Amino acid sequence: LGCAFFAGGLVHSDRDQVFNKASAVVNSGLLLMAVLGLMFPAVLHFTHSEAQYGKSEVAL
Repeated sequence: LGCAFFAGGLVHSDRDQVFNKASAVVNSGLLLMAVLGLMFPAVLHFTHSEAQYGKSEVAL
């Protein structure tokens, strides 16, 4: 986002830049969900949170 503002300032230096606030909020939420989706399994893997590490089975 910072690079977009910088590039927009270089190209359109004579007028104000505008952006849609709703789109920015939605895109920020999607970025947060993507980061959490990648970090959550990694944290579980590196904290060895399984009861029997290396042996997983389904119990009904």
